[in-house]
Amino acid sequence: MADVAADLRISAIAFETNEAIVITDCYPKILRVNQAFQDITGYTADEVIGRNPSMLRAEKKPKAFY
Repeated sequence: MADVAADLRISAIAFETNEAIVITDCYPKILRVNQAFQDITGYTADEVIGRNPSMLRAEKKPKAFY
C-alpha cells in the first residue's frame, strides 16, 4: 500500500513539470493534460479531453509524417 501511495505522489509531482504532458488511452483519446500543455498550446483541458491527439498536428506536415 505504501508503494502505491509513493507512486501516486511521484506521478502527481511529475505531472507538475514545465514540459507539456498528454495522457492518452489506446484508441487514442486524450484523457488528461497538464498545465504546461495548456500554457504551451493555448488549448484548455476541456477543449482536448476526449479528442484524438492528431488534432495537434501541424498542417504543414503530410499525414504520412504522423
